[in-house]
Amino acid sequence: MTSGANRGLRRAGVIAAAALVPFAVVNNAWAGEYESYIVQALPGFESSRWTDDGGTGVTKVEFTKCKVNSGYTAFTSTHVQMWEHIKAWPDEQRGSTRKYTACKTGTSVGEFPAMTKGDVSYFKVSKINGGTGTIHLDVSKVRVAH
Repeated sequence: MTSGANRGLRRAGVIAAAALVPFAVVNNAWAGEYESYIVQALPGFESSRWTDDGGTGVTKVEFTKCKVNSGYTAFTSTHVQMWEHIKAWPDEQRGSTRKYTACKTGTSVGEFPAMTKGDVSYFKVSKINGGTGTIHLDVSKVRVAH
């Protein structure tokens, strides 16, 4: 039989070891990441900006569970672009536009070129269901890894 103090130390050690694993994986591929969601976005929607802190991998933008017009219209696709914010100049698109279709019931992932340390980036939804009209997009989970 093990004493309560020993069980507590063992449990703390397992939790500490498990907590280190995700950070090790993220640090090897990306310098940072964040999660959010989108509600009632129109074509032209821009995400919040983030400052790249020097990861070596591509920038990934993942959408999970997409729907349009609060689910009253069938979702077919959304187009996502990566942009770099440039002070006192027009912003520049980085990489090509990605068409997301799998996020209707699962997750769509777009990979964009790696940015350099200090670049201010954001993504833009350029089309929803192939158009730029007044259709609204909801995304249950957005994950950006950079």
